[in-house]
Amino acid sequence: MQQQPPGWYPNPANPTELRWWDGSTWTNHTAPMGSGAPGWTGPPPRRRRIWPWIVFPIFGLFLLMGVCAAIFVPRVVGAFKHPVDAANVYYRDLRDGRLNDAYAHLCTAYRADMSYEQYLEQVRRDEDDLGHVTKFNAHQVHRVSGHSDEALVDVDLATTQRKFAVQARMVDEGGHWHWCGRQTITE
Repeated sequence: MQQQPPGWYPNPANPTELRWWDGSTWTNHTAPMGSGAPGWTGPPPRRRRIWPWIVFPIFGLFLLMGVCAAIFVPRVVGAFKHPVDAANVYYRDLRDGRLNDAYAHLCTAYRADMSYEQYLEQVRRDEDDLGHVTKFNAHQVHRVSGHSDEALVDVDLATTQRKFAVQARMVDEGGHWHWCGRQTITE
């Protein structure tokens, strides 16, 4: 027999009366059937709690928004931050005379057209013409329309001879951004 909660039930010994079940055994308390137990009004009606139906969906919505933000915000920020970082690394290598590292940060197409020796010669010509890079600030990204792996980065340059702004063409190759040329935009 399944365990019943305490309460008034039809008396198994007399079907015309109710008998009190205390949860484990029948007691001697009885009442006529249909009249209810003396002084007993029945269990209070259970009220359904509404707050879980409001709180838990709102909590779930905030949790879902947090997960989406954790996934997508770094991607969006990275799309603009990584090309700037790569341009700063390239110009820092130029400024500090680490030309071997600067050459390693060139895009594949640029390196395919120019050997390391040719690159060194071009850097020397640029320094003779424009001066040695002393300060730089890569600060803004312009995405190339239709090419998610290309970006133009605005860079403010100061050399030993003058200050001017350039746009560095940056290319994403295998998840790493590489310098792939520049054009002067102001002098």
